[in-house]
Amino acid sequence: MASISDLPNEILDHIFSFLKMDDKKHAQLVCHGWNQRFLSPRFWKTLTLQLDPSRLKKTGADALLQAAGQGRYNCIDILERIPVGRNAQVVELLEACQFSLVELRLVECNAGTLRTVFGTLGKMCRLRYLTVETTNNARLPKVLPAVSGAVGLANVTHLDVCLNNVSCLNLVRRLATQLKCLALTVTEKRDLLVRCLNEHHLTALESLTVDAMDCFVPILPEELGDRCWRTMAQLDTLKYTSRKVCIVLTEIIRNCKNLKELAIDNCTVSFECIEQICALQGLKDLTLNLYEMFDGIDMDPPPLLEIPNVENLYLSPEISLRLGKRWPKLTSIAFNTPSAFASERAKRLLSDITKIEGIHERRLRKFLLKAVDLDREAIEWLQTLPIDLLTFEECRIDGSVLDVFTGSETRKNIWRIVMEECTLLFSNEMAYNVRTFEALRAKCPHLRIVNINVTLKDCDGNDTFHFS
Repeated sequence: MASISDLPNEILDHIFSFLKMDDKKHAQLVCHGWNQRFLSPRFWKTLTLQLDPSRLKKTGADALLQAAGQGRYNCIDILERIPVGRNAQVVELLEACQFSLVELRLVECNAGTLRTVFGTLGKMCRLRYLTVETTNNARLPKVLPAVSGAVGLANVTHLDVCLNNVSCLNLVRRLATQLKCLALTVTEKRDLLVRCLNEHHLTALESLTVDAMDCFVPILPEELGDRCWRTMAQLDTLKYTSRKVCIVLTEIIRNCKNLKELAIDNCTVSFECIEQICALQGLKDLTLNLYEMFDGIDMDPPPLLEIPNVENLYLSPEISLRLGKRWPKLTSIAFNTPSAFASERAKRLLSDITKIEGIHERRLRKFLLKAVDLDREAIEWLQTLPIDLLTFEECRIDGSVLDVFTGSETRKNIWRIVMEECTLLFSNEMAYNVRTFEALRAKCPHLRIVNINVTLKDCDGNDTFHFS
């Protein structure tokens, strides 16, 4: 680690909580001591090397080999095509990392670069994470057998691969009995996904991610067989992305009885699918970024979402959903409304949250509102909720929110507020107690503001003045 500043903010905050901040000299000495300690080679394994043609050219091969020999890199990203003349350097570098390399990512590499890299994988001793992202239909070479003292791919438990051709399927097949996490990106070759799910029972698999955004022909439930359903039954994490009608998703969720985390992105789902999600009693993390429902976008009454054990809830209200009253373990909420059409639905969901049983007697750790239009009524609902961190991103908010934020009830309930890339809307026809950021900072020290736009409206609601 080159500097103490490379640490995550959470760790830095923990470290500095022990310092006497009024003693600047003492703080500087402590920081210097920490920095010297983190320069020790035992911390270098946390570094990632991004290897592309320009990096090979700018940085001397000897310097990279020396750092690799010291165990400095535990993750290497090989990006794009490596020139043929540099292949020998790449082989030397990977061989020097054989005892330290834990993660390898290959992004848009051509067939020549893939042959070079795969020829060294048999020498790796600690490799656990392997990513192969290629959209150029390059065939993956066979991995040579492990050499003496190495294990090759025997420790790989996390695989992220784009199913472009049969060679990618063969890589999954080779690792079938040891994979714990599998991420599949599917292009137009949907049959490879069906084969991947059907041909092997992935006995150790715990997490499955499927990105089928470019797969234009949906998979039907009858195409999947017993091995697939046995694999689904043991999953605790499922993430599914698709732009098409997901008829198969209902049957998949029906078989995933042990899920703890579910993320559905950009899908068109059915009312029955929502019912199956509500039946997942062990679910703790739920992300629903849905496009629409193919059996009625405006159902009356709308589907009711209620899962007692969910702790973290992320919703994009593109479809009409309502929240039930039984969410006893809910601690984190996020709304993302990319269209104005969904903003009114987000407001209804916000009203539902205030009616959850016991929500005012416990604290929410986080509440994120992104791209939501909020009037004073919505803000007044929010101020009644006990929240550790309330974040607004890219929201359009009525200017009276500043008066609400400075109120005693808000300061008692909400410990920290962050407004980032938001627009505040003020009207000539209304009086505001807080109209300047200086007054806001004085009255609301727990509020952090980043890149705020201000818009002034006339009596007809038209924008008359705007500044950032």
